[in-house]
Amino acid sequence: MAYYIYCFLALGLAVVNVLYSYRIREERKLFRVAVNKDFYEGRHFIKHMFLLGLGASAITTLLGVVLPKHLMFLWVGASLLPLLSVGLVSLGSWALLGAGIVYYVGTWLKSGSFFTDTHVHGTWEAGFLLLVVIYYGSKLLLTHNVRAEWLSPRIKAGKRGRRVAYYHWREFTILPVVIFLPQGHMQPLFSWWPVLNFQGNHYTLLVLPLVVTAVLNVSKRLPHESITTYQQELRWLLGLAVIMLGITWFFPQAFPYLGSLLLVIELVWGIKRRRLERQAPNWYVETNQGVRVIAVQPETPAAKMNLQPGDIILECNNIPVGSEEELYSALQKNPVYCHLKVETYTGDLKIKESAIYTDSPHEIGLILFH
Repeated sequence: MAYYIYCFLALGLAVVNVLYSYRIREERKLFRVAVNKDFYEGRHFIKHMFLLGLGASAITTLLGVVLPKHLMFLWVGASLLPLLSVGLVSLGSWALLGAGIVYYVGTWLKSGSFFTDTHVHGTWEAGFLLLVVIYYGSKLLLTHNVRAEWLSPRIKAGKRGRRVAYYHWREFTILPVVIFLPQGHMQPLFSWWPVLNFQGNHYTLLVLPLVVTAVLNVSKRLPHESITTYQQELRWLLGLAVIMLGITWFFPQAFPYLGSLLLVIELVWGIKRRRLERQAPNWYVETNQGVRVIAVQPETPAAKMNLQPGDIILECNNIPVGSEEELYSALQKNPVYCHLKVETYTGDLKIKESAIYTDSPHEIGLILFH
């Protein structure tokens, strides 16, 4: 089982490269240019893997989390599901809690020796819920400081022949988490591998993968509003997981009920979040009254002007514009400076000004409907 962590990390690196390549390919197909060429998915994957993995392992080591061998097998097998589906949905909590609930129910039903681990001393249920707490806490940190430029735009057909933009954000990481395994369940891979003795019981250490995934879709609300709602939901789930951990410490038999309840609550809040998205009054829709901004490339004149997705450019250099061609034509009236009259996504009127690249109006950094 010690080799599993290396396999998962290698698979994780492959998946993050696939997500990056897919994002770049789709953006170039839709807009002829990548919105953000930065490989932030890979950078965040590695950073969170080391920082959050060290923190998680420190917690599980200090608190001495002991899990049965066959529960570990279920956990590792179930972790493939969120890893391979991260491009679509976030199933990390479902895989983790699902493995624990299946193991508990199997043990309760005594459906065979696979679910029998007689060497485990104490309760594993509380330790497993501690992993759930670590999962939600890590997922919350994954959403910290999410930038609008990391939301990848897409285009779909809307009503009345007008196109509509919407946005995806998806990131994940794999935390190497240290778990104690009672010796006798599995021999250490190496002779030098540490074996601990506690109150006459011998334990070996295993490092297992905790797959943390986060997926967010924005179709009608402002990006920061959708991100804030997502973070509030995760804070509530984290708080509930902590409360359930305390209950399970005293009443281990409550684990399958509390775990199932937590999944139901997460599902209900996810549905509620999507409903809020659908009920928002505005769309990122193509308009004839100006030029709709779909996205802004980082470190460009448009980014320096703080233009945001959903803004409508009404005038450029005091010339009314109603299409991409008219906008770039107006930009050429002043080859070194840009003066924009903008209606924000919420309906406010603002003036935006910035120097631009000489004789390069198309490099202002705007992603528009073609």
